[in-house]
Amino acid sequence: SKTMDEKTLLAVHETLTGKKTKMPYEEARGYIESIKKFVQQHGRAPNPNAYQKVEQLLGEATLVIKSYAEKSRAMKAQRSLVSDDQS
Repeated sequence: SKTMDEKTLLAVHETLTGKKTKMPYEEARGYIESIKKFVQQHGRAPNPNAYQKVEQLLGEATLVIKSYAEKSRAMKAQRSLVSDDQS
């Protein structure tokens, strides 16, 4: 079995947690400016498992936005493959 470093474990955790969230994408988008300010102030992304509720909320929104972006990229790639096959 392979060993996982902290960064890999965090990525796995974010992926799993992002799938469990109930925050709609539209709501998460409303937090984008707050997320940017948080990152500027703290030098890191907000943690959805943080003690403070505000950071938890921003962390959850970050996961929703990342998940949406990943799904969007995957759909674009799939459409590109389909259109290439039809050419």
